[in-house]
Amino acid sequence: MLATADAELVRLRTEGDADAGGLVVAMDCDHADAIARRFHQLTGTRPIVACSRLNDPDDPAPKPAIEAFNRGTSPWIVAVRMISEGVDIRRLRVLVYATNILTELTFRQITGRIVRTDPRNIADFGVVVLPADPVLLAMAQRILGEVPSTSRRPLVLRDPRNSGDIWGPAAGEFVPLSSTGELAMVTDTSGRTAPADLVAAATRYVAAVKSAISPFDLALAAATDAHLRDRLLAY
Repeated sequence: MLATADAELVRLRTEGDADAGGLVVAMDCDHADAIARRFHQLTGTRPIVACSRLNDPDDPAPKPAIEAFNRGTSPWIVAVRMISEGVDIRRLRVLVYATNILTELTFRQITGRIVRTDPRNIADFGVVVLPADPVLLAMAQRILGEVPSTSRRPLVLRDPRNSGDIWGPAAGEFVPLSSTGELAMVTDTSGRTAPADLVAAATRYVAAVKSAISPFDLALAAATDAHLRDRLLAY
């Protein structure tokens, strides 16, 4: 995903949007540092990192890091819960959704960082690169369904292994990048984390028995109770 996103950002910058920027939303500070190191391998430059705990002594503190990215022309910033609702960086054009948070509110808040209009670039648009996870794809489809039909055509990124233009054939179509991966953990809006298989099993159970308990709370309880965990997974 990182290589594809960087290639798209380079294309935007070379085709006239010279200060276009990209944002990677990471799971935690260790993940952000790993992404930054991977970017350094890909591009030769370490991106700006905005996180509450810094792994690299050369990284600036979060607030100065975000301010420097906003004022400057650096291509990439990697952040953990630092660039969300209320942070308006109008030059952002490319987003990599690399966090494991799957709540729709958070998804909309994060993707909203690249749908702001930049008066210096009337023909701007945003590109979201995300894993082909069914939950994420469903949320992306719902957002596209809310876009007025008069809006300009969306950019559709296809599988880079296939030939052809990157522009999609129909307005409103969403074609995800091919990807493989395994969802291991799910984080709710309060920052609590539970195993993805338990969250899925708890969701099935609550729906089947029409229980009033929150599926996430049930999954958290099962994570520390082996008997409950076995019963839930066997349901």
